[in-house]
Amino acid sequence: MRYILPVIFLVTALTACKTETESFDAEVRKTYQHEKGFFYLKIPPSLVTLVLRSIDDKEIIDFFGGARQVGIIAFGEKFSDEETQNLIVSLEEMLSRYEYDDLLRISNKEKTISLKIKENKGKVTELVTIVSQKASGVMALTLSGELDIQTVVRLAADFDYDKLLEMQIMGKR
Repeated sequence: MRYILPVIFLVTALTACKTETESFDAEVRKTYQHEKGFFYLKIPPSLVTLVLRSIDDKEIIDFFGGARQVGIIAFGEKFSDEETQNLIVSLEEMLSRYEYDDLLRISNKEKTISLKIKENKGKVTELVTIVSQKASGVMALTLSGELDIQTVVRLAADFDYDKLLEMQIMGKR
């Protein structure tokens, strides 16, 4: 009987001191917050709504209209190819731990674009897009909310990634 109170206290203390992160965003911030060039910005729903009011594209409004939170994560510039690859592997391992599924991955010698989602009952609850460019840096865009999975798939399929990659290559000339 005299051991019950100390055991309860120990279990409560260990539970309260839980050090695991609860989301991909939180783990990224915790892991990289002290790295040179790391930048993280969360855009609240009210600002997303304000921006959407100034856009005329119905598909974009429909897509972002269900977003509860938008996040932008940048990891600086001038990474070596090895550093870029290690960072991408680390991010993808985190996404895997948080049970994100692959939606789309496009890669060429210069650039990689990867879209990963969490889905629940036909709605995308989390969307992460990772863009990396050789010798330039890595960036991620996160969306959370109630995004229609058909809209996400349609926009991903309709988006002209080849044109994006071509424009990026042209910009280097």
